[in-house]
Amino acid sequence: MINLVKQLLKIIGIGSIKIYRRNKEIHFIREKEIVVKPVFTLDFGRKKNLEIFYNKIGFSIKKKQIKLEKTLASYKRNVIMWSKEELKFLGNNSHRNYHWIAKKLNRSPRSVLDALRRYNLKLEIDNRLLS
Repeated sequence: MINLVKQLLKIIGIGSIKIYRRNKEIHFIREKEIVVKPVFTLDFGRKKNLEIFYNKIGFSIKKKQIKLEKTLASYKRNVIMWSKEELKFLGNNSHRNYHWIAKKLNRSPRSVLDALRRYNLKLEIDNRLLS
């Protein structure tokens, strides 16, 4: 059943779902035995998958709707600010390897690559990597 749900979610565009299984548990509350049945949990992973679920499926239970809305609102977009000097350096050195640029600017290689793409600075291929 859980695999069917996973396949149906994949059809509507929700990919990379992880399935977790919590085994049967026995708890004792005030000397009374409570048995918790095995439960499967789907981990959607990314905000994009949660947005698709929210827009196409959602929850009928109000409490779960509110929790999903809060979860979506809690995601933050990390916008890295670049100074004019850094952007100029990026433009003048876009022919270099972005790892080299990252080291010079004390930034992560991923943020440099994103900046080069965002500001339409052409990233040329470093021919040394091809040989």
